[in-house]
Amino acid sequence: MIDLTAQRSCQPDQVPLTIRLGVTGHRALPDHPQLAAAIRQALEQHIWELFDEKTQARLDDPDHTPVYFSVVTSLAEGADRLVAREVMRYPHSSLEAVLPLTEEDYLDDFSDVGSAAEFRQLLDLAHRVVVLQTAHLKEQFQDKEQREQARKQAYLAAGHYMVKHCDVLIALWDGRPANGLGGTAEIVAYARTLNCPVIIISTGDNFPVSVVPGQGLNGEVLAGIEAFNAYHITSREKQTYEENVFRDLFDHPLAASLAEEDKQEVRKTLIPVYVRSSLVAKHHQKVYRRTGFLVYLFSAASVASVAIGTLYHSLFFPAYLLELLLLLLIITLVCYAEHKHSHQHWYENRFLSERLRSAFFFVACGLPPERVEIPVYLHKAWQHDWMFSAFESVCQRLSRGHKHHLDSAAGKFDYIGEKWLKEQIAYHEAKAEKLQPLNHRLERLAFFLFLAAMGSAALHLALHFVHFHWDHEIEKVLTFCAISLPAFGAAVGGIKSHRDYGRLTMQSRNQAMALRALEQHFPRCRDDRQLRNLLHEIDKIMLAETEDWLNLVRFLKLEAAA
Repeated sequence: MIDLTAQRSCQPDQVPLTIRLGVTGHRALPDHPQLAAAIRQALEQHIWELFDEKTQARLDDPDHTPVYFSVVTSLAEGADRLVAREVMRYPHSSLEAVLPLTEEDYLDDFSDVGSAAEFRQLLDLAHRVVVLQTAHLKEQFQDKEQREQARKQAYLAAGHYMVKHCDVLIALWDGRPANGLGGTAEIVAYARTLNCPVIIISTGDNFPVSVVPGQGLNGEVLAGIEAFNAYHITSREKQTYEENVFRDLFDHPLAASLAEEDKQEVRKTLIPVYVRSSLVAKHHQKVYRRTGFLVYLFSAASVASVAIGTLYHSLFFPAYLLELLLLLLIITLVCYAEHKHSHQHWYENRFLSERLRSAFFFVACGLPPERVEIPVYLHKAWQHDWMFSAFESVCQRLSRGHKHHLDSAAGKFDYIGEKWLKEQIAYHEAKAEKLQPLNHRLERLAFFLFLAAMGSAALHLALHFVHFHWDHEIEKVLTFCAISLPAFGAAVGGIKSHRDYGRLTMQSRNQAMALRALEQHFPRCRDDRQLRNLLHEIDKIMLAETEDWLNLVRFLKLEAAA
């Protein structure tokens, strides 16, 4: 069993496994110390039962990735606050507040001034505050009955949001049906429909604890985070890269409009993890691409060696030995790439680094980073991807005392326009200009090889039919070309597909076009709202491109061309 009080701190460039705990339950609870003890029992014992045995054994290793808790709650009276207080007792825990209404409207629902003060005290601890209903109820509805109905709908929406964004739901529940919309029974039922694990603490006698496993907590997330944390980077390499990133971001006259505390927040919290994810991605991309190039080349060479052994009997043994060695090399390279998970580590770490790069600009402007919402149609494919948990963990690390604010909106707009919008446009345009010629060259080379093979075969047939008395060696050369050139053409085509130059060219052009359209749409920022909208729109475009890339590249396979 894990000792939660002994979880070590993560290095600045590493991330923990964060278990997100949703909370639902009654507002009126018995004031009994055994209830708090039952919550601690759930946290210290029953949660680990939701992992498979292999993951439990890994968690028992003292050198494992540390495990932290994050409680996702609406901070309502009763269960929400009781669980939040118990969770926050453990080191490195964090709190995310999900408010169903504006803070002003929500406070109307608390019983007294003391309850409102307790709410504000807990709210100040939150690393993230999500407000689902940003308009005041009185502004939307004149009728009191309509406002009450809207309030209930908002509470239901908050419950659903919490379930969707937690790994485990903790329910303090008497087992009875819900009294109204958004009640405890309804939220528990909703969690079960999503297969979210539920730990139910009965509010009756003795407070027994029961577990509904659902899909359980997946060990793949822990394995991915541990692989990320274990990648070796030298101190000098890390320091140099971090300094270069910080200098590139803020060594610009327009960066003077940014608060120094915001820039330092980026430096100490986001850049170290970004540097690690970027270096890991580059390393594995290099391994994957080099391995793919050699596999396609060796596949074609093996066909050529067989042709030589068939045509030249004196070279039969060395040619077939060469083919055997080439095939062994191909198998070794493919197995090596699979064992190292180079392809998987490449796209996972690149996704994380792209998300962190977007987060730079939000935090630099005094705003919390945008959360990654997994699209419904991709939920099954992505739900066990560790990089989403890692990104959330990094965002939770942002200083609680760091008050998100906006001032000098116009100056910040100029900075965002130059350092993010325009640089991304220039990057994608340059990328398209670079990749398109490479794609065309490979296409032309593959076409030339197939054309040469056709020419060799046609010449061989033509000379045969006219009974041309040729040199036997010329016939062998033509036969060799007819056999081997298609294999080399297929290898070139395989390399082109493996590098994905054509799709990446089109993607970069579309990306640049979308960003240019956005640049025209925001000619000048005059207030905070426009700046927020600009950041949101840029991030949405960047995330769409990254999601599309991730969804396609994860299914690419390294295969021989012949």
